[in-house]
Amino acid sequence: MFDYIKNISTLSGGTLLSQIILLISVPFLTRIFTPTELGVSAFFLAISTILSCFSTGKYDLAFFKPQNHIWVQNLFFGTILINFSLTFFLLLLSIPTFYFSQYYLEFNYNYTWFILTPILFLLNGLNTSFISLLNMKKLYTYISIGRILRNLVLAVLTILLGIIYMDPIYIIVSHIISMLILNSFSLYVLINNKIFSFNFFNYKRIVILVKKFKNFPLYTLPASFLNILSNQMPIIMLTTYFGSATSGVFSLVNRTMGMPSKLISSATAEVFRQKATEEYSIKKNCKSIYLSTFKILFLISLFPFTITFFYGPSIFSFIFGPEWMQAGVFAQYLSVFYMLRFSISPLGFTLIIANRQDYNFYWQLILLILLNLGLFIGYYYDSVNYSIIIFSILYSVMYLFYFRESYRSSLGFKE
Repeated sequence: MFDYIKNISTLSGGTLLSQIILLISVPFLTRIFTPTELGVSAFFLAISTILSCFSTGKYDLAFFKPQNHIWVQNLFFGTILINFSLTFFLLLLSIPTFYFSQYYLEFNYNYTWFILTPILFLLNGLNTSFISLLNMKKLYTYISIGRILRNLVLAVLTILLGIIYMDPIYIIVSHIISMLILNSFSLYVLINNKIFSFNFFNYKRIVILVKKFKNFPLYTLPASFLNILSNQMPIIMLTTYFGSATSGVFSLVNRTMGMPSKLISSATAEVFRQKATEEYSIKKNCKSIYLSTFKILFLISLFPFTITFFYGPSIFSFIFGPEWMQAGVFAQYLSVFYMLRFSISPLGFTLIIANRQDYNFYWQLILLILLNLGLFIGYYYDSVNYSIIIFSILYSVMYLFYFRESYRSSLGFKE
């Protein structure tokens, strides 16, 4: 247990520090860019994030299944091949998508936005493969260093290029450059530690393993896609229903509250996957590590989200300026949801361990339908506050169901 907590502390500590770097940059960004400009960049980042779900076919999660290191290496190469193939397809698709958006959707964005999206998709996919391999080898210190390096570059470049060019497209450019640096660092670590070798590359073996672990793209991928779509849906739908300025306000809340809490809990999930898989293989359950992880996460989340619930508007107005007070109101409405997501979402890997990917998929599908309905109700009544409140309530209730089923899976329950 001590090593487990130490690994979580190492990964979460690095993630927390990297997020503090980004948080420090946010007050500068809110004075460089308008809510509308932040909304536009958030829209394209959301599209890239949603597409990136497909970048590895979710075979990166299969790294934890085989005991044979040659299998793991060929699964790794398989994710790289999938990523490059899909990137090429997206580059071809960007041309008709640009013209369709110009003439039928009346989007006034130049083609550069559309060409940068597949590039970011490629880099996100490579990062997923690299991090999964580092995680499997328990190299958490390197993962933390990489995240700190990436966010430091991202924060500095976003501010610097924003001041020089005053164009929100450089927010995307900053993301691309920072991901290039992160991936270069991760690749260096993998090669330097002799974690993989091109000598193990075998196309026939890759095909065999892709077929063997087909449940990951068949069940885990759709569920993951729906999860990411649910997370990014507010940006897309708020842009559609209420305009880029509103989605820009929401993106500030997500940047300051949602992303830091999600990334810290995701860092915990990376350690939890390895430990829970190990415990499950020995005891045929992972109840102990499940409950201890939940208690730690819940206690960590209690204070910051309680403060936000009561003082959100005042905090946001003081830090980012009075024109961003609405972001504080959104933060109030979303605080309970963020707290539950922080505490529960990392534990969902028990569903995969127990081969209950089908439940995860249907849960994500129902969640997506309900969230879209909630956002539409607010649009119908011409109230963005209604949209955010209903969104938060529905998401919170769904996470309670998710907690129940992931806990049952930790007990060794299988469908």
